[in-house]
Amino acid sequence: MNICLMIDSWQADFQTGGGHMAVWQLAQHLARNHGCSVDIVTGNQLERNKARSPVVERYLDDRLRLVRVGPCCFPAESFLGKLVYCVVAIPFVVQQPYHVVNAHAFAAGLPGWITARLKGIPVIFTVQGIGQKRMGAMIDHRLNAKILTILETILLFKIRYDQEISVSRDIFEYPNVNQDIAIIPNGVNLAEFEAVTCKKAGKFQLVFVGRFHPQKGLFDLVEAIDRVVKRHPNVRVLMVGAGRQLPALRERIKTYGLVDYFIFTGHLTGVNKIRAFKSSHLFVLPSLYEGQPLTLLEAWAARLPVVVTKVGANPDFVVDGENGYLVAPQQSEQLAEVICRAIDNPALAQMGLKGQELVRQKYSWDSVADQTINVYRSVLDRARRSSLARKQ
Repeated sequence: MNICLMIDSWQADFQTGGGHMAVWQLAQHLARNHGCSVDIVTGNQLERNKARSPVVERYLDDRLRLVRVGPCCFPAESFLGKLVYCVVAIPFVVQQPYHVVNAHAFAAGLPGWITARLKGIPVIFTVQGIGQKRMGAMIDHRLNAKILTILETILLFKIRYDQEISVSRDIFEYPNVNQDIAIIPNGVNLAEFEAVTCKKAGKFQLVFVGRFHPQKGLFDLVEAIDRVVKRHPNVRVLMVGAGRQLPALRERIKTYGLVDYFIFTGHLTGVNKIRAFKSSHLFVLPSLYEGQPLTLLEAWAARLPVVVTKVGANPDFVVDGENGYLVAPQQSEQLAEVICRAIDNPALAQMGLKGQELVRQKYSWDSVADQTINVYRSVLDRARRSSLARKQ
């Protein structure tokens, strides 16, 4: 089966951002486990590369290709960057011998739908998260927030795809022209975590791993830590990641007089990221919204108890008081209280072990690839039967 995975932006190490990691892991496991030929078709964001011809990176004996299309003129996260991708991806994909198109994230949905219709092949759209309920809190400009909400509504709920996949069941809370929605959570490579050993930090260490972005609720975390250190001064927070909110975040920490309590590592990958998890005592993710966060599964793979907000798929995974704690989003006082409760819990480590066992039983990338290839086969089978019916 020849598969096209479309995503509008990409990171060079495949490990920045849950959507990128999910696409990369899915592509690898489809190629390795199911003998598929997989292209990841993304925007051309190589530094100083102005070439308009596709830039192709080849992996797994050419069964997996990363194809960067179009000119490198605008930042990938900008509106113009996404628009350029939508325009240039269509003619490239139309010319390729794909059997199915699977668009990921938001912007890729439209060119994915158009190319699939032009080629007469099925299109699947995978939803990694829905930000509508918190758009106003994340984006200061009211008009921009409204425009993004409208665009998200169109791409997620108004375009009829041959199949929609979501990592979270909260998609069922919204009116949607797509009724047949498959729920396929993300996975984690548990063996990679079990291969790494390291000592716990001397102080009680919380760890956040992710983008420094308004979505992640990091200002709420700063306000919570301001309360926590008054009761537990022997605490520090390891901040693993990068993003546009970093300067404002540092300034907020300085304003609260918490500089000595926060450690910024920058972006970590591989063994270094695993050590950041394993050296910590508690994972915290105060997001305003999520789909099904990979970092939650990674924390459990590292045997960490977790504190996460009641958004996206988090309540489907976290049993409050058993394998972690659930808090309301944008409630820094509640977040602080729960963190203190975790610090005072003598059985805290057992929560992490329960999380690891859940990951071991249910959430591997092998399982994700198996479920996804079954969706592709089902969609292709429906398309063949529909074609035969039309001919008769």
